[in-house]
Amino acid sequence: MISKYSQDVIKFLFSKTRPHVITENISKLNFEAMKEAGMEKVIFNKYNTLVEGGEWKMKKQNRFALENAKKTFGAENVFIVSNTHER
Repeated sequence: MISKYSQDVIKFLFSKTRPHVITENISKLNFEAMKEAGMEKVIFNKYNTLVEGGEWKMKKQNRFALENAKKTFGAENVFIVSNTHER
């Protein structure tokens, strides 16, 4: 059972973390423009964003974009999440 406190936290996190920018792939994102617009952090989903489904390695364009995001926002403000148990 989810407590009232947990529901409030979930609502808050959802309001702060929903996609603000959607693109064909991350290499097309303009991280400088995102930062200038007030974004402070970037969260990427590992599968089907950084890594194509079923693959283990990032494509070169995604590695470059990830490094660009780290340079723009600082590595401490760039997060990679995964909703799978695969390693």
